[in-house]
Amino acid sequence: MRVVFIYRSITHGLSRVILMKIIPNMEILSERARRVLHPLLVLTVVMSVAWAIYGNKVGYHGLTSGTVKANGYLVRMHGHIVHISATKYWLVNALGLVAISCWTAWFLVRAHYRRTGDLQRPQKPLHVV
Repeated sequence: MRVVFIYRSITHGLSRVILMKIIPNMEILSERARRVLHPLLVLTVVMSVAWAIYGNKVGYHGLTSGTVKANGYLVRMHGHIVHISATKYWLVNALGLVAISCWTAWFLVRAHYRRTGDLQRPQKPLHVV
């Protein structure tokens, strides 16, 4: 019954009030902040997961130096030397840099919106009813 009430409240635009009652100390976002932060968070999580999955598949997680060989790179990971092609080496490094850049951008945007007042915490803690 509570799930139906929450669903109806979200569909009628009362999500902020209902979710704040259910999840204590939830931050209040303006529409502008919500339009920027939610897609940025989704992109950040997708890039981080892609970096982790591809890094596990290749055997190299990036952001370390490798020794250049004729047909790729020799990279030391966790005590093992792994040979990977140049394309895979640079793709893993690029995925890592993009994921780290997305996380940095997400925290900087949050700091900006907190400073401008588009992202606020409730004044007093709310209790679950």
